Amino acid sequence: MKRLYPNFASGFIILFFMLLASQSMGQGVFDSNTSGNFNNPTIWTLDSGSDSDGIPDADDDVFILSGHNITVNVASTALNLTISSGGILTATSQYTVAGGGSMTVDNGGTYDHAIDGGTIPTATWEATSNFNVTGVISIAPTGFAQAFGNFTWNSIGQTDRIYMEADIIIQGDFSVLSTGILPLIADRSLRMSNTMGIPGSYTIDVTGNVLVDNSTFKMNNNTGSCIMNIGGNLTVNNAVFNISTGNASSTVSVTGNVAVTGATGELLMQEDNNASAIGILNVDGNLTVAVGATITENNAGKGSITFTGVGTQTFTNNGTISFEIDFTVNSGSTLQMAAAGTTITGDGTFDLLSGATLGVTSAAGITIAATGNVQVTGTRTYATGASYIYSTSAGQAVGNGLTQNTPANIEINNAGNTVSLGAPTSLTGNLTITAGTLDTNGQTVTFNGTGAQSISGSGASQTFDDLVINKGGGTLSVGGITTINVANLTQTLGDFTAPATLTATGGITLTAGTYTAGTNTNIAGSFTNNGGTFVAGAGTVTFNGAGPQFLNGGTSTTFNNITTANTT
Repeated sequence: MKRLYPNFASGFIILFFMLLASQSMGQGVFDSNTSGNFNNPTIWTLDSGSDSDGIPDADDDVFILSGHNITVNVASTALNLTISSGGILTATSQYTVAGGGSMTVDNGGTYDHAIDGGTIPTATWEATSNFNVTGVISIAPTGFAQAFGNFTWNSIGQTDRIYMEADIIIQGDFSVLSTGILPLIADRSLRMSNTMGIPGSYTIDVTGNVLVDNSTFKMNNNTGSCIMNIGGNLTVNNAVFNISTGNASSTVSVTGNVAVTGATGELLMQEDNNASAIGILNVDGNLTVAVGATITENNAGKGSITFTGVGTQTFTNNGTISFEIDFTVNSGSTLQMAAAGTTITGDGTFDLLSGATLGVTSAAGITIAATGNVQVTGTRTYATGASYIYSTSAGQAVGNGLTQNTPANIEINNAGNTVSLGAPTSLTGNLTITAGTLDTNGQTVTFNGTGAQSISGSGASQTFDDLVINKGGGTLSVGGITTINVANLTQTLGDFTAPATLTATGGITLTAGTYTAGTNTNIAGSFTNNGGTFVAGAGTVTFNGAGPQFLNGGTSTTFNNITTANTT
């Protein structure tokens, strides 16, 4: 039998010296000491370990420190690379993370992809790190499918369409500052999906703001729908932002404000010859179209803008809205027109949904004709249950849009001015006179909600023509206002709690429900009770007409005090 121990001992000795050699040559740890080229050994300080040429390579750790801009001038690699806050790695040649290694860009650190094409290194991008693309000419880089910090596209020399074709997360801001020389053309653009090949449906999620400035940005280009979710604001300044170019719908949802600005600013909603393709914008904040700017679409598709915020959203239009753009105000959203001359235009539709509120500033109010704040040529729908705030710096007519369907709440907030009704008006919610005067203008006002309703205001009195209470439930009460003047008051259903003083120049008729009187009820006509309940309390009813007055009806009525002041 052979003895194997000597061979075993020799192998152990060899392994020992190999380990010793590996320890002595070890992984190098490099810090930058100034700016310069990656392959220049004088810009590096070796903190630990050893390296034969003083230049980081595939088994080394590298730290680019604050204030230093390291240029990858030839293809380079490292095992682990960290770009510290204030440090910059500018790749004019390909930088590659070595197998098993990593790359980290700290908050405030910057990686600049100054290559035409190439591969974006896979990295851990902290929330306020910076990823810049400055060198693309005609070849799209790969490697976009990452979670970046701030992402800035600024390729001044770009000459072609560049397709990112990736789902991208941006923890900070997304800025597209240049897609080539001006003027803007579609062939020099940054796009989410490709026109040719396999259609792609991609999503970009941006936590911060999106700015497209002096550039062209497009979303889908084929049958794949694309989505962009923006946690901050969207600004399109002297640029084109195209939501749908292909024959599929794409959607942009903005938590903040949307502003289209500059003489060449254009939000192009849709541009494909497919009637079912829609460019969709959902906005939670304000929408501004500045002087010279445009919201438009072309070809057979259309655009759709939906106001989805939970607070007041201001709409400003000093530019142009053209062709088929549909507008919708969602339930729970308040769309406030910015000025008396603000108009929503175009060939699309306008839908104010039940539960939504419209702030009206036009002297003509809202109409179903070509006047007022809403002037789309398509169908205008002011849904049952929508609410309205009338506010401007001059007198207003409410417009016939108010009574297209039954509104919920109506607020008058037009200090020093009068808002006038133009037709009999019913409402299921509250009437609030915050500032200014409501002139019922010979029209009947009917409260016909199924729950509590109120007439309230900051003034001492409010005058109606005929006032009708026809409620399916709940009580109509009065707050703030101490005197209500009416021509005739008719209570056919539901309950009414009168203010301290109610004066009727005509009569009061009760058919059902409970009328709770205030301190003074003045009647110049007749009092008729055909089935209601009159709760007199400690009040006084004064009959003060100039002609015959009667107590009518088949139901008995108990008064507290009755005074006659009839002049005949």
